[in-house]
Amino acid sequence: MKIKNFYISFLFVIMAFSGYCQLLEIDWEKRLGTRSLDIFTDVIENLNGGYTVVGSTVPEGKNDLDFWLMNFNRDGSVASSKSFGTEKNDYPASVVQSSIGDFIIVGKSKVAENEFQSFIIKTDAEGNELWQKSIDGTLQNFIKSVIVFDDQTFNICGTKISTEGNSNIWVAKFSAEGDLVWEKTYGENKNAQAESMRKLPDNGFVIAGKISDKSVQDADLWLFRFDSNGEKMWDKRMNSPGVNVLPECVCCSPDNNLVVAGWYGTCMNDINSENPIFDYDLFLAKISPEGKEIWTKNIDSEGSEGGNAIVVRPDGKIVIAGIKETSFLGRVGSWIVVTDAEGKILNESVFPFYFGSDKAADIINSSDGGLVVIGPGEMDPEIKIGDGWIKKFKAF
Repeated sequence: MKIKNFYISFLFVIMAFSGYCQLLEIDWEKRLGTRSLDIFTDVIENLNGGYTVVGSTVPEGKNDLDFWLMNFNRDGSVASSKSFGTEKNDYPASVVQSSIGDFIIVGKSKVAENEFQSFIIKTDAEGNELWQKSIDGTLQNFIKSVIVFDDQTFNICGTKISTEGNSNIWVAKFSAEGDLVWEKTYGENKNAQAESMRKLPDNGFVIAGKISDKSVQDADLWLFRFDSNGEKMWDKRMNSPGVNVLPECVCCSPDNNLVVAGWYGTCMNDINSENPIFDYDLFLAKISPEGKEIWTKNIDSEGSEGGNAIVVRPDGKIVIAGIKETSFLGRVGSWIVVTDAEGKILNESVFPFYFGSDKAADIINSSDGGLVVIGPGEMDPEIKIGDGWIKKFKAF
């Protein structure tokens, strides 16, 4: 009887382990680029039911990275590919499609060491450029996200350097023609940066960023919610003394709660030293629609890992795409983690790196119940080699 009970218990352990380790099933995947560095940074599902990706590529006859807009059909075949940019290295951050089919791309161009010019580009549905505008002001402004409304106006968020040299969270509204309607900054005499913005069902929006006291290395999560007119409803700073929290993305769940993913860094030496050394884990937080903390988690797998993008499934499950950089078991690569609504890991998949500095950079739900993941995100042009890649996962 004891032997029988042992085998039954062993069987349940194997079944549970197999369920946990079940890999997401790939529908199709593509790896694209030239002989130089090529990257994908953002992906959306477009009005045709295919997928639109922005990134950077080195066009034939040029030596610098240009903005790159690609449209994929639902089966993964390439519908169109366009590049446009400046004479400097260009890096797109985000893309959206309006209700009439136009695309809005935001990003930056490197004009000098540590100096960037922010750009907004509008194209038609085929990717033909309609107009391109640079953002006036200091050359250290960065745009991270863009959202578009039904009247074709759009908002951007990013980071703006004040006249005193502080970095502030920056949000601005533009007309359909790209003219500035209003702009606001938050952070005052602190150092603050916006990392992600998401439109909500009520046409309001939420921004996730980080904030730290000036000259202090540990950053806290700073979350904002705005109404449809751009008026701030609330903001919440989640204090984490001695820990560096780097939010990368924010999403809205079916129950209207907000979910944030990123990196949670525990300092292994003096956090205020000139070169603090961090061991990073995956950071997750769920916040109520009123700005109340529901729970926070740091998921420590093996070594250093973190989340770069997040989606919430219709059933409330959370899917995070990121990177596993070091692993005692040898599992390193682009990392996809599925958790329940409370942040408990249900499943994870690790895909080998294609090249150095590779990672999963963005993830979206697809309308057929699957997922789309891209990489490698922004990379140092000195690396010189790399391809943009996209993976479509089947419904699950």
